[in-house]
Amino acid sequence: MEGTQLREFLTRYVAMWHEPDPRRRRAIVQGLFAEDAEDYTTQTAARGLDEITARVTRAYEAWVAAKSYVFEPTGNTDAHHHLVCRRCGAIVDVDAEVGAEALLEAARSAGFQPDDTQVVVRGLCAACSS
Repeated sequence: MEGTQLREFLTRYVAMWHEPDPRRRRAIVQGLFAEDAEDYTTQTAARGLDEITARVTRAYEAWVAAKSYVFEPTGNTDAHHHLVCRRCGAIVDVDAEVGAEALLEAARSAGFQPDDTQVVVRGLCAACSS
């Protein structure tokens, strides 16, 4: 994603968390995520637009509406990825360089117009594999 595109994406992404109108919030989610998108935190995995919208709504209600919290970008997200345990569902954030440019180039070579890269490694966590 180029600089201007990235700034526009981040502006829409941050606005999503602050949107008080449920229909507009849903429209922002639909504009940012694919129908079958997956969104991970250390606590949850949201799969598909309905679950992602519900996650954003819960965050809005708990943090923005109730406590006047302000979500802001925190910096470089290029090296932020996730480990997901297939057995227990544990999610671990991982900050590591994985050669995003090579992934983007492979996508472009396949005729795909990528917006972002994120690596999700699925397998068994330490607790489940022992």
